[in-house]
Amino acid sequence: MASRTARQLTRSLGRGVDLFADGIDYTSVESWRTTNLPPNVVQRRMLANKHWVALGPAGPPGTTRFSVDAIFDGSPFTASFDVLAGLRAAHFAIRRVGATAVRGAATTEYRATGSAQEHDFNVTRLAPAVIEVWVDRTGRTRRIHAVVHYPASSDDPPSIDEFTTEFYDVGAPLHIATPNADDIVNGRALSRAFMCQPLPTKPPKATPDCR
Repeated sequence: MASRTARQLTRSLGRGVDLFADGIDYTSVESWRTTNLPPNVVQRRMLANKHWVALGPAGPPGTTRFSVDAIFDGSPFTASFDVLAGLRAAHFAIRRVGATAVRGAATTEYRATGSAQEHDFNVTRLAPAVIEVWVDRTGRTRRIHAVVHYPASSDDPPSIDEFTTEFYDVGAPLHIATPNADDIVNGRALSRAFMCQPLPTKPPKATPDCR
């Protein structure tokens, strides 16, 4: 794969781009918009003409631990971990289904049943989940298919979420330059700016002056 700058990468891949560079985790503005509430006027001003949101420093190599939540959040880094071991640690029951090919790679399919966690303010509810994982001969995850039955929350009725994620081009060279400072929004500041809008409480909760 040809060398690309961070901006070229997000333009070519579109939404859902995540980048790790120089110890910092970044996500594209397009990806941030799909996983957050619509930005208010202050946040829109912060995001104007930007392409990346800096999420903050990552832990030192070897300190990051797999969380099952990464599967349900669609994290692109899920395949960097032993997904089956992580599911077992989260008390999912796993059985071998059979052998199949994923994009030409020989894999073994496994089916895991258990519960995801649905966080609703200060309440955590269990969401029954079935997760299928295709693992190649090196132990790397090549595909994940999940069906999650979310219970009703304070804002939403019960729902079913189904998705498939494939991991490919493993080992392909990709050289990405760290985003330029003038192309980055500070993720923490962006989150704090959320308070610059009235909150849907009764009576409306006071918010800071963010003009």
